[in-house]
This record gives sequence, C-alpha cells and structure tokens, in this order.
Amino acid sequence: ARNTHADLHAQIIRAVHQEVQSRQVASMLASPKTYVVQRAVAGSFHSMYSKIREFTELHAGRLRSHGPTYCLTRPAIESLAKQSSRKPAFLGESDREFELALADLCKQSSAVGIWNGNPVQFPYLQPPLPPPSRAAMMDCGWSAQQAACVEGLVTHADETRQRLKGYVGWLVTDPDFLAARDQLAKEWGALPLSNRLSFPLQRSVSLPERPPGSRPATSTAVQFQEQLDAFLDHWGLTQMVTWDLPDPQGPLIPADVPANSPSMPKHGLHIVLPIHYPLLGSDGLLLEIQRQQVYLAQGSGLPTAVAGLPHHDVYGQLLEVEHIERTIRSRYDMPGRSRGLVGAVLTAIAGKLGCGVENAVRLRKGISACKRGQRQTVAWLRPRVSGLTR
Repeated sequence: ARNTHADLHAQIIRAVHQEVQSRQVASMLASPKTYVVQRAVAGSFHSMYSKIREFTELHAGRLRSHGPTYCLTRPAIESLAKQSSRKPAFLGESDREFELALADLCKQSSAVGIWNGNPVQFPYLQPPLPPPSRAAMMDCGWSAQQAACVEGLVTHADETRQRLKGYVGWLVTDPDFLAARDQLAKEWGALPLSNRLSFPLQRSVSLPERPPGSRPATSTAVQFQEQLDAFLDHWGLTQMVTWDLPDPQGPLIPADVPANSPSMPKHGLHIVLPIHYPLLGSDGLLLEIQRQQVYLAQGSGLPTAVAGLPHHDVYGQLLEVEHIERTIRSRYDMPGRSRGLVGAVLTAIAGKLGCGVENAVRLRKGISACKRGQRQTVAWLRPRVSGLTR
C-alpha cells in the first residue's frame, strides 16, 4: 500500500521485462545449462554490490564519509568538462573520469548515488525505464490488447510520477519542511549507533507476530520511530530515502487496504464512492476534491498553496536544480576549488535541463526566495486564479 505510481511504473516495466526474458530462457531451464542460468540470475545482485564495493575501495578518498555520494548526469559532466578560449574546464581529466565512472555505476544500479556500499535509488531523479517493444511482447504470446494495456499503464504512471516529482521539489524548497527534517536528523544523529535506524527511514509496520531472531527495540529507538511516523504522516511521505530525498505518498486507486490498517496513509483525502453511485460530467467532482484538499491543508497546518500543487512541472525542475547544486558543492566546494563554482553549477544545470544559463539563474533565484520563506514573491510559482480560496 506504500507503493506510489512511480514505483508501479518501475514494477510494470520490470515485470514485462522479466516475462520477456523468462520466455527467452525457458528452454534453457530444461537443459544442462540450468545451473548456469540459475547462477546468472542469483548472481545479478551480488555483481551489483561487488561493483559498488570495488568502486568504493578504488575512490575512497572522493566519497563522502557521512552521507550519500550522488552522481551527476552525463550531460552535466560533459558541460563541466568543456573548456573554451576564455576559461579552462571546471573538471580536470581525473575529475571527469571519476564522475563518468560514478554515473555509469549508478546507471547499472538504477541509482542516483551510493552510500555505505548500497545503491541510493530514487525514481524522481532518474529517467523512467522504457517499456519493451510491442514486437517483444507479442513474441512472448501477449495479445495486442494486453500490450496496449501495459503501454497505457506506463503512460499514466509517467504522468503520476511527474506530479509527485513536483511535490518533492516543493518540499526541498520549503523552509518549514527543511527545519523539521533537520531537527529529525539531529534526533537521529543523537541515537547510539546500535539503536540508529538505517536508511531508507520508513513508517513503522504492525506485524501479527514477532519475527524469529528479532529483539525488542529500546525506548529511545521507539521514541524516534514515533517521531519519524509523525513526520512522514504530516508531510505525506512514505519514507526518507536519504535526508535529501523525501519519497512522497502517491494516490491509491483503488485503496485496497483496511481503513484501520497501519499501511493506510493518514495524509490525504479518502473518498468512498459506492458502486451504484452515478458520476455525471456536471457534478463538479474535481473542483470539490480540490476544495477538500485546501481544507485538509488548513487543518494540517500546511500552506494551502500546496493543495493540488500548482506548477508541479516547474517544481520538478527545481528539484533537479537543487540536486545538481548540492551534488557539485558536496565534492568541489573547498579551498582552491571555489573559484568559478557558481558558474560551474549554472553550466551543469543548463546542460542537464537543456536550457540557457539565464534560465538556470532564474530557477536558482526562485529556489533562494522559496527557502527564505518568500515563495509568494516568485511570480511564476503563484497559484493560478481559480474558484478556490487558498
């Protein structure tokens, strides 16, 4: 029930890919090659972690010791490594080789970074996986109707992913969220290492019985988990992938979860629609849902401007901008490298978003205003005029 539609998108693609691949190796499973196939499948995850471990050992001096090391995209890297007649490249050859190697490793791991030997996976900063071709699905015995259904689901999941990505962009530019996150991080850091929850930090889940080999949590761990649950519920999140990357709750349609289940989100609008109730185009149901979102925001102490988030596409760009700058500064904002840093950040943003440097400047200024609590002064982020009172 915690899965967002972005997760559903990835699951659909992986399921179809697995179906295609399983049909292709089905004959091998009945042959003497069975052992080889089983070894190949079981070893895929081992191979990924082995590559991360080897990379970590080789580049230990470049990786962050107390947090994730994020990768840059290839367009951003090439932009930073490009030199002109007026100025040298920001990245030297060794820097470029490191960045490209990290980007390749993360691509192989479907990750945006690495941390403590693990991939950091966050779908809102990764391109969606492409679906298998229609021909591949048909070769596996899928009907044209089934293939079209999968393609439609993928398209819908992409649209949902973009809207949730916008909410992440709103969160990482909101001073109240950032202050609450920093306080939670401080509480987490104060825990003894033996009691410190590992990332991703998720909601607690009630289990019918105690898992074998488990032990009761300490009172300090329980207290932190309660704080974490309240934080995630208030901001509409399923987990914190890292302290930088909040993972938002997506819509559940249908919400096939018991109302009293701990998996049922406490944040959001719950609608009960009887099977027999007729829906008409003149109902104004969409407007009423938007109005209820505003009321819920007011009751939860959230800004009403976040209800049915306007400009989610722009906020998605702000997420990209914020992440690029954080990544560059985490590695190169040091004595002897700070000269030209802002220009490098703008160049990388323009390279990643495919926009001009002037637009990158505009986006950075918007982020700065939002973090100062002056979001309403950014004209291109103001809610559009509607029939709602915000």
